[in-house]
Amino acid sequence: MEENLLEREILKISRMRNIGVSRDDFLRELGQRFRGLPFNTIVKKIEGLAEKGYLYMEYTGPADFFVKITPKGRQRLEEIMVEESLVFDF
Repeated sequence: MEENLLEREILKISRMRNIGVSRDDFLRELGQRFRGLPFNTIVKKIEGLAEKGYLYMEYTGPADFFVKITPKGRQRLEEIMVEESLVFDF
C-alpha cells in the first residue's frame, strides 16, 4: 500500500500543470508529505514510472528535470484511487 501511496502522490503532482512539473516542485511537494524520504528514492520512482509510460520525463540539466503525466499515467492514477477507495470504503 505504501508503494501505491508514493506512486499516487507522484502522479497527482505530475498533473498539476500543463507545462510539466519541475524537480523543485517535487522536492517541495513530496518533501512536505514524506519527510525523511531521500530525494534519490523519489527520483528513482519517477524514472521507473517514466519507464512504464506513466510519466514523460525530460532532463533540462545534469540534475534538473520536468515531468508530465501521460494518458496512461492518468489511467493508472484513477486505478490507484479506485483501489484505495475499495480498501477504505467498507
